[in-house]
Amino acid sequence: MTYATLLETLYAINIEGHTKYNLDTMLKLCALFESPEKKIPTVHVAGTNGKGSVTTKIAKSLELSGLKVGLFTSPHISCFRERIRINGEMISEAAAEKHLSKILTGIKEHGIKASFFEITTLLSFCYYAEEKVDIAVIETGLGGRLDATNVITPLLSVITSISLEHTTILGNTLAEIAVEKAGIIKLGIPVVIGSNVPFNEIRAIAEEKKAPLYTVQGVFPTYNDENNAIVKKALELLYVSDENILGGCSVMPPCRLEKVILKGGSKEDQPLGIILDVAHNPDGLKNLFVAVERLYPGAKLRIVCGLSENKEIPACVSLLKENGSYFHLVQANNSRALDKDILQEEFLNQNVAEDRIFVASTIEQSLDKALEMAVRHQEVLVVCGSFYIMSEVRANFGIVEPRDIFDLNGWSLDAV
Repeated sequence: MTYATLLETLYAINIEGHTKYNLDTMLKLCALFESPEKKIPTVHVAGTNGKGSVTTKIAKSLELSGLKVGLFTSPHISCFRERIRINGEMISEAAAEKHLSKILTGIKEHGIKASFFEITTLLSFCYYAEEKVDIAVIETGLGGRLDATNVITPLLSVITSISLEHTTILGNTLAEIAVEKAGIIKLGIPVVIGSNVPFNEIRAIAEEKKAPLYTVQGVFPTYNDENNAIVKKALELLYVSDENILGGCSVMPPCRLEKVILKGGSKEDQPLGIILDVAHNPDGLKNLFVAVERLYPGAKLRIVCGLSENKEIPACVSLLKENGSYFHLVQANNSRALDKDILQEEFLNQNVAEDRIFVASTIEQSLDKALEMAVRHQEVLVVCGSFYIMSEVRANFGIVEPRDIFDLNGWSLDAV
């Protein structure tokens, strides 16, 4: 099958949804393909917020140390191949085609019903094993204990932060969610945790597993500062030099406090600033606005936002209204997207004046209106929320990058 046909097959698998949450299928898949996850040293990263940034920074630091480094993250923004990288380079279409063809054929021949995320995780393991990476940094999709990535035995485990998320799967309290995240802790393997992680729950599990526990403590001005401290602690355990840690900490994944400068036109055609960020839960939004205030003290914010329907919507809207002046509400073309009219209703319920809320038919129309008004009033334009809106947003701002013809995030367990 061609790469395009394989994407179509993955798309079809994805829209069927995920009916299970366990490791049984993933273990069968790994065994079927000669356990590629056992052929590569790994670092395993879980957490509610920050895990994408932390995995990226750790991978870059290791690369600067002269290693060949795999990086597995999810979900992607514009292209499925973003999820699987070696030294920053996405897996090629040819390599993805080669491994996906084998995996899908094996699944069919053995009657295994695998999910999109299980297939993608196995693909990354097979690719990294064949390419003989020195180490791979693996981000969990959802939770930790029963996440498809949790078939690895890493050199180091990292838990960045914990807050309420995916409560129908992970639990209704921070303690319950902490137990799920702590499922990545392995017997005797060191674990690093951030300052926003329930310490007592994690300590009990670490002691049970005889896993050395290292904590990052303190109050940090922004999430990025906290993430950098976690990265530093983790990499010190892997004997990475301060110079290479500093270099790795300087990078950020796309749509994490990402500044956009419009091409062409004069300074008068630019707003005060444009920020893209996939903050999509209360903790993420709170820290986003702290960071934006540091970048643009006292500036008025015009916010474009789209959320997924499984989020803490009232709490998110409360933070948005506290920090923004005007709101342009959008809806991704995705099965998990929150209807923009429902989002508008929540703003109105929280006494946001109707003339401060704008709802257009498409994301493009919303962005055009928001940008025009942000330029006119010299505001900071903040685009935040779900990963699902960002591919279209980036395209609308003239960012050129590979894009798939299918929405491959869908209902997979890594989606946010």
